[in-house]
Amino acid sequence: MLRKLIAGAAIAVLSTSALPAGAAADICVPTAEWGCHGGPMIIVDANGDGVVNVNGVDREDYPKLPANFDVYTTEGIHYFNGNFWWTECEAYSSVVDRCRTHYAPGNGNADFTFNNLTYLPSPRSLWTKNPLGVTGSWTANDGGRWRTECDTALTGRNGCRTWRNGVFNNIVRFS
Repeated sequence: MLRKLIAGAAIAVLSTSALPAGAAADICVPTAEWGCHGGPMIIVDANGDGVVNVNGVDREDYPKLPANFDVYTTEGIHYFNGNFWWTECEAYSSVVDRCRTHYAPGNGNADFTFNNLTYLPSPRSLWTKNPLGVTGSWTANDGGRWRTECDTALTGRNGCRTWRNGVFNNIVRFS
């Protein structure tokens, strides 16, 4: 068993190819809330089985989720549709909260990878001057090309989706 501490990181990144055959890695991902003790403990298998255990619970034994479960807004680590999902929520502003979601395939690549940001439902009027809440395109100061689409068949009513350089980045939900 190898132990790796990902200091100051919000997501775990470990290449299992560096481990001896049959070995597993115990990864502690410290967060501001947990530190390393009591935080997500992620067991990955070097034999290609990916993440096999999070917080002492094997993927097969993870609790079943309710039908109305939302992987993008339910905080914690969950096993859903064959993947582990890790969602943390925080204040984006004094009136809007957002959740950051990462996932790790339950079988295969063992790394937790950023999936998207979801801004929890808030009045549309709060977003009129924020490009994440209105249809349009722009180039950021760092050269990133952004595109937001709202209220379409792709986004559904009362919401927007934004892509950065063609890669899906976030959801804004309106109340």
